[in-house]
Amino acid sequence: MKASEIASLLGGRLVGSDVEVTHIKEPEKATENDVAFVFKPEKKDISQLKAGLLILPEGFSPKTPAPVIHVKDIERAFIKLLKKFYPEPVKLPDSISTLASVGDVVMGKNVGIGEFTVVKDGTKIGDNTRIFPHVYVGYNVLIGENCIIYPGVKIYDNVKIGNNCVIHSNCVIGSDGFGYFEIEGKREKIPQVGKVIIGDHVEIGAGTTIDRSTLGETIIGNGVKIDNLVQIGHNVVIGAGSVIVAQTGIAGSVKIGKNVILAGQVGVADHLTIGDGSIVLAKSGVSKSVPPKKVFSGIPARERKRYLREIALVSRLPEIIEKLEKCLNK
Repeated sequence: MKASEIASLLGGRLVGSDVEVTHIKEPEKATENDVAFVFKPEKKDISQLKAGLLILPEGFSPKTPAPVIHVKDIERAFIKLLKKFYPEPVKLPDSISTLASVGDVVMGKNVGIGEFTVVKDGTKIGDNTRIFPHVYVGYNVLIGENCIIYPGVKIYDNVKIGNNCVIHSNCVIGSDGFGYFEIEGKREKIPQVGKVIIGDHVEIGAGTTIDRSTLGETIIGNGVKIDNLVQIGHNVVIGAGSVIVAQTGIAGSVKIGKNVILAGQVGVADHLTIGDGSIVLAKSGVSKSVPPKKVFSGIPARERKRYLREIALVSRLPEIIEKLEKCLNK
């Protein structure tokens, strides 16, 4: 595309010549045929970049030989141009393979199902949904419109998935919750007879597992984004817009509010509540409920300011002990 076409597409302002570029590259790797986005130009030496075209936030005008497009919202501009240059980064199934096993299923328009996928009776699949090879979809599953389900996903019976969802490879949705009673010295399994309900615009990373509830529903709200290798226990409720980062484990019956962030390797004990807008930082162990709009960290997790004070105090312990010993020896 020419720089003027890109500027028009992004609603930006072009300064410099109307060059033509063929790829989007990272700023340090871009050459004269590439366009590069610089999200934080104040932290880079723009004059050393070799890109043929730079896209910068409005209000930043560095000295550079390359033409520049200024945009008001560089993050939205980045997404928009990526979709323009690379409209289909992964080839999606565009028909129902003769090697797929599809039962008595209600399907919308333009559904694609890959080779060796199994879809059981009673399932409904919405318009434009694409299911890759080697997927298992159980009985009476509801899958909405415009969904993408990648290879190796396993969806148990009675799961409900909303519209515009992306489920990455090897996810397991609807597996049994981890529930047992100890009866006469033995662990007796509690039947897990509930469901999993996933809202609209949800993305679930590779290798994540979401357990069905014992009774009722495990619920993933609209717009939730879940990273790879996350474990979500039975009867968990995750509010709209929340983000769950890799290797997080959420025990049963936890209630997570809207727009919560759980960073990598967070562990949450059962039956707790995490309030709207709260953030739990990486490797934290949550053993009590978190109020809304708080930042927690540490093991056990506590408010960030308190945690930092405690860490600072611990680092001074040798000095404190030395002073104490001197006082006691006087």
